[in-house]
Amino acid sequence: MDAAQTHRDAELGFELRLPPGATVLDSSELGLVLELPGGDGATPARVVLTVEPAEPGSSLRRLADRALAAVASGSAMIDRQPGRLGGVAADHSLSHREVQGAGVTVEEWRAVATGRLFTISAVCASAAYASHADGFAAVAGELRITNPSAPAAVAAAQFDPASGLLIVTDAGFEALRAAARREPPGPDAVADTEALEECGALMAGRPHPALESALAPTSDPLLELTITWDESVARGWAHSDRASLLVPIGRSEHRRLVGLPASLLPGVLAGMLGLAPRPAAADREPVDLESAELGRLVAEQREALAGLRGHWRVDARWVEEERMELLEVLDAEQGLWLVVPQEGGAQLRPTRAAEVWRHLTGLIPR
Repeated sequence: MDAAQTHRDAELGFELRLPPGATVLDSSELGLVLELPGGDGATPARVVLTVEPAEPGSSLRRLADRALAAVASGSAMIDRQPGRLGGVAADHSLSHREVQGAGVTVEEWRAVATGRLFTISAVCASAAYASHADGFAAVAGELRITNPSAPAAVAAAQFDPASGLLIVTDAGFEALRAAARREPPGPDAVADTEALEECGALMAGRPHPALESALAPTSDPLLELTITWDESVARGWAHSDRASLLVPIGRSEHRRLVGLPASLLPGVLAGMLGLAPRPAAADREPVDLESAELGRLVAEQREALAGLRGHWRVDARWVEEERMELLEVLDAEQGLWLVVPQEGGAQLRPTRAAEVWRHLTGLIPR
């Protein structure tokens, strides 16, 4: 590798040889943002490399499914195949999305190595994709994964206006949310506000225009969500036509902000939580449990529930009605179970994916 053309990050553990003419726009504890020049009059493209802790026990397919489920509005998957990134197996996808009213093409590679999830997201105007496709592949082919010199201490926000990607801590998000409501930052939010200004998410005290639609539902929501699975927690908000999700990144303290039409919310949640066809419920009977028994069954997993795939719940609060709804599901190899609270414990009620989907579609505000 030519040292003059190679970006090395010892803490995150990677080396990337840069294509001719590439410009490093940002390099932080979260990864790297590049701009690639456009040939033959094509507009420039952005390439974002992120490195984050991978959830222990999660497969590459599951991590990729969850990431692809939480996408911006107007997304259409064009192609998805196995690939290679950094010398290891990768998930390679190509999609068309709408960003700020314009059509863009997003090509992504995801791979898990040394306990970390590496993601390359290459974004350009769809009209320019033919000019950039070879360059995108070249960037992905030049990534070299090394052993990190120290655990990645992610401390700053990261924002890419071209793709609308925002990665931020909970405190940073609250500072951004306050700015969207035109509230002055509190004394404890000074550092977070400075980080948001440094990465461009805040401009003159106001959120960047690329974030406005994602932030809008958080200011005056009809619905507030808390989504819990494994040891991860996501938050959500929805109004009449838009929804927002603040999704955890692995086991780190950082979150990814996602804006989408409210009508797509059930599908995004289904993808995040791994809802999929399972055996029918006809041969299973409800099981009454005390609270302690449920905790024990989940802890014992495979013996008790014949191959527990997941345990998740969605807490929904309808703000104007001051009404709460709970959807809790155990996903096992023999089928899905609803966890229905009752006095002294809970009942495991056999169910099918269609019934769970019906619950999720009820989260679309009307």
